[in-house]
Amino acid sequence: MNMVSKRWYSIITVLLSVAFGLFLGYFLVQGRVLFRAKGSDAVAISDLRAELAVEKSKFEQLATRQQELETRKRTLLQIDSDNPSKEALYATWREYALLSGMTDVTGSGIRLTLDDKLNYNPVTDPIESLIHDSTVTYAMNLLWAAGARAMTLNGTRMTAISNISCVGPTILSYDVRLMPPYEIEAIGPVDSMRQAVESDSWFARLRQKEIGVRIALCEEASLTLPSFSKTHDFRAYMDLLIPVEGS
Repeated sequence: MNMVSKRWYSIITVLLSVAFGLFLGYFLVQGRVLFRAKGSDAVAISDLRAELAVEKSKFEQLATRQQELETRKRTLLQIDSDNPSKEALYATWREYALLSGMTDVTGSGIRLTLDDKLNYNPVTDPIESLIHDSTVTYAMNLLWAAGARAMTLNGTRMTAISNISCVGPTILSYDVRLMPPYEIEAIGPVDSMRQAVESDSWFARLRQKEIGVRIALCEEASLTLPSFSKTHDFRAYMDLLIPVEGS
C-alpha cells in the first residue's frame, strides 16, 4: 500500500470513528431523555393515585352523610304529604324535583363506556388515545341530541349546572376527580341513542387501531339514575342568584 492509499485509509478510519461516536452519543442522550420522561410520568401517576384515594375517602364520607339527610328529607316530606291541605304543594315540589334532577328516575336506556387505549405509550401514541373532558362532553351532547332524558357520569347525575373539566390524566366533575373508565348511563329512546353513537364519525375515528380508544355500548331494559342530591348540594351553585319577585 503506497503512502497516498495509507493516508486516505487513515482519513476514512477517523471519519468513520467520529460518525460512530456521534451516533452512539445521540442514542445515549435519547435513551436518557426517554428514561427521565417515563420516570417522571410514573411519579406523577403515583402521586395522582394517592390523591385520588384521599378524594375517594372524602367522597364516601360525604355520600354517607348525604344519604342520611336524604332519608330524613323523605321522612319529613312523607309526613307533610299526609296532610290533605299540602297535597297540591307536594305535587308541585315533586314536579320541580323531577325537572331539576333532584329525584331518582328509572327507565330504559343505554350504558356507554369510554376508556383509554390499552397500554397507552405517551411517546408513540397520539394524545387522542386518552379520554379527555372534551371526549366525555362530546359523548354526552351526542346522547342529549339523540333524545336522552336523564344522564349520569360515573354515578353522578348530570344537571343544568354540570361542570366537566380536565385535570392532568383525570377528569373533574362537580369538584370530584374521576379516573377511566368513564361510564355514561342515559335514559331515553334506546334505538335513537344507539344509532347516534354507532354512526358517529368521530367515534369511528377514535376506534381506529392507531388511536385505540375503547368504546363499549350496551342497551339496558331498566336503568335507575340517582338524584343529584344524593351526591351534591345545589345550594353551593346558587349563592349568587337573587330571585325576581313576582316572576
